Amino acid sequence: MVRICALLLVIGCSSKKEPQPGPASGSSTPVVATDAAVAVAVADAVVPIDAPSGPIELLHSYGGDVTVSSHVMNKTIKPEHLVDRDFNTAWNSQTGQLAGAWIEVWSELYTKIEEVRLTVGHTGKGPKGEDYFTMNPRITKVSVSANDKTTVVALDPNVRELQSIKIDPPYHRVRIKVEEVVFGTKTNWREVCVSEIEAWGTPAPNAKPKPGNPTVSVDHEDLPKNARIEPGKPVDVVARCEASLKPMMKDFKARGGANLEDPGPDCQAVENEEKLGTPPWTSVFRWRLSSNAAHGPMYCTLFASTDLGTFPLGEERMCGPWDGEDNRIESATVEDVIPGGQPELVVKFATERDDQSPIQLMICRIAFDAVQCTKPFAIETSQYKVAPRFSKGTVVFDPVEGKAPTELSGPQSLNFDH
Repeated sequence: MVRICALLLVIGCSSKKEPQPGPASGSSTPVVATDAAVAVAVADAVVPIDAPSGPIELLHSYGGDVTVSSHVMNKTIKPEHLVDRDFNTAWNSQTGQLAGAWIEVWSELYTKIEEVRLTVGHTGKGPKGEDYFTMNPRITKVSVSANDKTTVVALDPNVRELQSIKIDPPYHRVRIKVEEVVFGTKTNWREVCVSEIEAWGTPAPNAKPKPGNPTVSVDHEDLPKNARIEPGKPVDVVARCEASLKPMMKDFKARGGANLEDPGPDCQAVENEEKLGTPPWTSVFRWRLSSNAAHGPMYCTLFASTDLGTFPLGEERMCGPWDGEDNRIESATVEDVIPGGQPELVVKFATERDDQSPIQLMICRIAFDAVQCTKPFAIETSQYKVAPRFSKGTVVFDPVEGKAPTELSGPQSLNFDH
C-alpha cells in the first residue's frame, strides 16, 4: 500500500526551482462548485497503487499523454513541470493566453479517467518570501470536455490545494479549458499557471503498470509556422496535414506498416466543403486527421476560407469515422447578423462521435483581419429543438420541440471570444 496524498505546496509563475518541501496532508473539506453537477473538492486519498480494481492516479502509474495549448517563452519553465510532482514548479501558458488556455489528458490502454485533480495557480513562495499564488492569475472557471459532453465548473481561487473535477461518464480523453481567471497583485503577469495535474481512474483489466512521469507536449509546436493555429493568423491547411502526418507515419512504419487492421494515418485538408461566394466569405469546410487503427481516433476542425486567408472556426473536435456517425456540416450561410459592416457567417454542424450528437450553431465575423466566432449553441438534441433568429445584434432561440435549457431562452449576446 502506498499513500498518495493530493497535497499542494504553493509556488508562482516565473519562479526559480526550489527544494520541494516534505509531505503534508491536503484538506478533505469539499469546495462546492457553482455548477451543481460537478463537485469540486480538495483531494486527499489513500490508494493502493498495486490494486487495479480501484481508482488510482493513472498518469504516473500507468502512463498517458498530456498536451497543453501553449507555453511561456522562458527556457527555465518547462511544460513537463505540469506533471513532475514538484509543487515548486508549474506549467505556464503563453503570455496573454488566459481564457482559452487548455490542458488535455489521455489515459493509456482505454483506461477511463473518472476524476481530474489540478491546482488553480502556481503555488509557493519566491526566494524572498513572495507569495506567487496571490501575485499570479488564478483559475476561477473551466469547461470540461469528455466524450463530446462539456460541463462548466467553478473552481475556488483561494484554495491552494489540488481541486477535483468528476468526469461523468468516465472517459479516456479529457480537455480542461480555462474560461475565467482572477488577476493577481502583479497585473502584468498574464499567464495561466498550473503546478500539478492528476488523472484518477480504474485501470483496464489488462493494463500493466508503467510508473514514471508522463511526457507533456505543446499543441502543434513542432509544426511549421504557416501550419499552426494561432489567434488572428491564417493557416495553410495542406501544410498542416503534411506536417501532422509526419510523426504519425514514422511511428506507423516503425510498427510494421499497413495491414488489414490498421490502414495507417491519413489526413484530408478539405472535406464536406460548402461554397459561399459572398465576400468576405468563400467557403466552409472540415479538416480531418485520423491516426487510424482502423479509422480512429479522428480529429476534425472546421475552417472558413475568406478574402484574408483560411481561419479555424472554434476548436478541434473528435469526430466519427463511420458513415452512420454524425460527422458533417449541416449548413453554412452568410447573413447580416450585426447590422452594418461586413456580413457574418452562420454555421450549423455536428461532429460528435455518437448518434445522439446535437446540431450546433456558431456565428462568426471578420474583425481585426481575422475570423472570430461565438461559442457553439446546441440548438437541436434528442430532448429539444430551437430555431435561431437574429435581432439587433443578438440571437434569439424560439422553441420548436421539447424544453430547451435556460441558456437558450431569451436574447443571447454575441460574444466573439471563442
